[in-house]
Amino acid sequence: MTFPNPTLGPFEAENNDWAQHVASGFVSEITREQLASPGCDPAHAAMAHLAGFVICAMSDAGKRGDGRQQIMPDLLEEVTLRLKPLFAGTIGVTILPSNGPLLTVVPGGKPDDAA
Repeated sequence: MTFPNPTLGPFEAENNDWAQHVASGFVSEITREQLASPGCDPAHAAMAHLAGFVICAMSDAGKRGDGRQQIMPDLLEEVTLRLKPLFAGTIGVTILPSNGPLLTVVPGGKPDDAA
């Protein structure tokens, strides 16, 4: 894997591979460790991660934007792709698109046995 290419956007070509690597490392090294900690409340962890996201998104907009953005359109698009299923109640969340869904809930299932 190559280091991010400054001539490409953060989710273009090899930079997308790097973005997935960073996300995977964050989940493995930060999120899982935090959730495994005694007394960790997942809701508190989710809000902490969201606060971190907001700070990172605004920092990115300050770096790549022209001063009017608070979140860059390409980042908003990536986030929206991951949140739409959650908001729709389908829980088809894909954290790393190339790895497929981590959890997919399919309505229905096996019918109850009458016997």
